[in-house]
Amino acid sequence: NMRAQMFIPNAVNKNSSLIAADPDIERDRMLKLVDSGIQTANLMGYFVLIISAISVFIALFSSLKDRGYEIALIRVQGASRLKVFAMILGEGLLLSVLGYIFAILISHVGMWVVSGILETNYHYAFNPWAFSIMEVYLLGTALLIGLISALLPAMKAYKTDISTTLSK
Repeated sequence: NMRAQMFIPNAVNKNSSLIAADPDIERDRMLKLVDSGIQTANLMGYFVLIISAISVFIALFSSLKDRGYEIALIRVQGASRLKVFAMILGEGLLLSVLGYIFAILISHVGMWVVSGILETNYHYAFNPWAFSIMEVYLLGTALLIGLISALLPAMKAYKTDISTTLSK
């Protein structure tokens, strides 16, 4: 019963050389210690996500500036404004998918290395190649970031004046 659950560990700890612990209490105490580290790791993850979105945007925007002449030539050869818009959006999505693939690969290889260390030192085994549903959500997030990051450069390419660009 609940009274014995509180009384027996205290009695054992006071009256013998043994140590009694309640697993629920000790688990909660450990989670309180680890919780700040988990929150810090989550904040770092969000920070990396924001930085990657900004870097995709900057890459696409600077690429658009450098390729203004090529985009004008594509338009002269018959591509519509909508086709150029879709091309830039596709480039942003492609960059995001490639970044996602490399990130997942690197994280699983890192987990494989860590799992070897944990198994050797602590006899704790887990499958580093198991995929979780969270990785599917991350793919959706990566696609959304690529789409949003490519939107402004694609709109700028859509509005590009062919004659002004080619006359430069």
